[in-house]
Amino acid sequence: MLKTFLALSWLISWTALAEAPTPPEPAPKIELPAPVWHTDFAAASALAKESGKSVLLLFTGSDWCAPCHRLKQESLSHPDFIKHARKHYVLVELDFPHRKSQSERLKHQNRQLKSKFHVGGFPSLILLNSEGEEVTRVEGYSSGGPNVLLKRLQPASKDVD
Repeated sequence: MLKTFLALSWLISWTALAEAPTPPEPAPKIELPAPVWHTDFAAASALAKESGKSVLLLFTGSDWCAPCHRLKQESLSHPDFIKHARKHYVLVELDFPHRKSQSERLKHQNRQLKSKFHVGGFPSLILLNSEGEEVTRVEGYSSGGPNVLLKRLQPASKDVD
């Protein structure tokens, strides 16, 4: 009787294992190359006008601003943002570092743009249309990732993909 019970238990266990679905293979992680962040505003503006894209300005402090680092990590380097940015934006980084060296020309350009757009804090994102007119801005860091950021930028964007 015990042998029959053990044999039957083994048969049921084996059948259950054979019928259990195998877990799906994890989807391969797709890494997109980082988008190009221009530093020359005039050249980026000309490119935007030629391509009909919007200009997205990022005012940042690359070597001292913790919220700027979080924005880059959580949103600006995310594949969803990169995909959308490639399609709709010419990206311009306007950096105000404390320790990193910059040319005088770049420092001057960045200070002028900070003044022109009345930027009071970092990070600040300002979206310009292809004619260079401000359409919307996002000041400071907000959690929620790229989709939240893209929705905040959406008034000037086409569809958020």
